[in-house]
Amino acid sequence: MRLDKDSLLLSPSDLTRFQSCEHASALDLRFTKGEALTAANESEESALLKKKGLAHEEAYLSKLPQKDVVRISRNQDFSVAAEQTREAMRKGIAWIYQGALAFGRWQGWSDFLHKIDSHSDLGDYSYEVLDTKLKRHAQPQHAVQLSIYSKAAGEIQGKLPANLHVVIGNGEQVTFPVSDARFYTERLASRLESFVDKPWHTGPEPVEACKHCRWRDLCDAHYDADDSLVRVAGITRQQRRRLEAAGIATLTQLATSNGRVPRMESATVLKLRTQARLHLARRNGGKSAVELKPVEPGRGFSRLPKHSAADLFFDMEGDPLIQGGLEYLFGILDQSLEGGKFRAWWAHDASQECNAVKSVLEFFAGHIRQHRDAYIYHYNHYELTALKRLTQKHGVGEACLDHLIKTRRFVVEFI
Repeated sequence: MRLDKDSLLLSPSDLTRFQSCEHASALDLRFTKGEALTAANESEESALLKKKGLAHEEAYLSKLPQKDVVRISRNQDFSVAAEQTREAMRKGIAWIYQGALAFGRWQGWSDFLHKIDSHSDLGDYSYEVLDTKLKRHAQPQHAVQLSIYSKAAGEIQGKLPANLHVVIGNGEQVTFPVSDARFYTERLASRLESFVDKPWHTGPEPVEACKHCRWRDLCDAHYDADDSLVRVAGITRQQRRRLEAAGIATLTQLATSNGRVPRMESATVLKLRTQARLHLARRNGGKSAVELKPVEPGRGFSRLPKHSAADLFFDMEGDPLIQGGLEYLFGILDQSLEGGKFRAWWAHDASQECNAVKSVLEFFAGHIRQHRDAYIYHYNHYELTALKRLTQKHGVGEACLDHLIKTRRFVVEFI
């Protein structure tokens, strides 16, 4: 959002932020209008994502025939850049990089405009929008963002583009029909326009976008000041709504409550109440504490297999920001040897990753053949999910992994 004289202008990024969290848009609006709000410092992860995103964009740009590319500078007034973009489209330039597009109160910078053979007011050609994204998969918000750019391009060429394109982190190009997202995007855009003209009440709510939001510190302070139920570990939005409907609106109230809560299982209420009580005790100066659940046959610790001196402990580390992703370290603690031995397989590229997966699974199979009572312990579900993905990706070890899964050799440590 930005103010241009008396007009408040919106961007496609504003729309996807509104889609994720209306409260973030409310804070954006207050800040744009001059309220002294303090934004959080950019996290190292956010800075790295931005850097990787720019590198991904530039890598795609470098593969294009440079004689067919015109670059629009962002270091100038937007209206000047928008006219340069229109002129490049009128000339039929094959690729327009950082095109400045606008209609109504919407404006923004598209990554690429690509000329295609489809008649429009410009001539026997028209343009479609293409953006680069680091994600492993194209996502709905990408289609929403590019629908705004497509609408703006359509205003210039007298024809709405048929498709929009996203080049994801592994270099694959994903194409969406503009018609699939057009009407949803128009309704969402209209709702945001109504909101900035006459804001309604919003409040902080944990969402996926929080970790990269510049207002996250304000929301955290709000949760603390209100003694919010959000602070109860593992609680869901629906559970919070049902507790609030029962008159339990704070963590302290939950910790000190008793009795049933309508539309909630007694076991669920007991779990949340215990979490709140332990949190409250810790917050009031007590020591960090845990309470074990009663032992129940077939549940919790009762599901663990009998301990073996030959049990293996397995962990993996990956980097999702490398193009296509890379699992770069596979580590196993082997207790069958005196004092235990740590084995590691490193991977610095896809070929080494393939070899590491094959070697790790071969080691598992050989170890289990030698120690029939041994199991493979790993943290949470990441390792097993990653192994499934990697065996399919590289076409190695699928039968071996399938046998280990069917014979229930993998045990999640974090229950």
